[in-house]
Amino acid sequence: MSYSLIEIEALAKRATRGGGFPWGLAEDSAKAVRWLASFGLDGAKLLADLLQQDDDVGLVDVTPITLDGDWNGRAGGLSPIICGPALSDSAARLKDGAITLHNVTHPLLLLPFAALAARRIGAPVVLEWDGVRASSDGNTVSIDGTEGALYTCGGARVTCIVNTEFIGKYQPTIRGQLSDETVEELMVFALRAFAPITAQSRELGAGAGLNDNE
Repeated sequence: MSYSLIEIEALAKRATRGGGFPWGLAEDSAKAVRWLASFGLDGAKLLADLLQQDDDVGLVDVTPITLDGDWNGRAGGLSPIICGPALSDSAARLKDGAITLHNVTHPLLLLPFAALAARRIGAPVVLEWDGVRASSDGNTVSIDGTEGALYTCGGARVTCIVNTEFIGKYQPTIRGQLSDETVEELMVFALRAFAPITAQSRELGAGAGLNDNE
């Protein structure tokens, strides 16, 4: 089903927050999903799978131990929701060589942050994993690789480098496609972000108030 990009972003933001991530990372994640959707890429489905997969995992376990050298986690796979913002913040490092991230789940979710890095350094940035080559100059996208590898949910070794040659293949649109299944999966987490209304909260202004005449 077709959704506006702002609807996709709002749902992704609420779901990520409901999945236990702080609001800052939830906002970053939502913008990443929106960005992917604008290019016809199903980041929302990957986010739904990621939230289910890491539902009982502590954030510290999917965070890089250090950003010096290769990036590794303490246990299990690295989260692209955490690694993505760190990658865009480390954009200047790419001028000195590649950044390698080990065992990153749902690696396609890193692409919007690679695009941010490309804007910061003024040069296209490419991500490579399992035969996939996904790159962006910050405005358009180029992707080579099989759909199965592109949408992998398992851990992958991702190499991020500056790309000297780039021809954009995808142009952004103003709407995105989400399946009913993906919407339902994200709503499970999104509903967690809403605090239950109590008598006390109604007195403080939540909901329709104690005298609900509607």
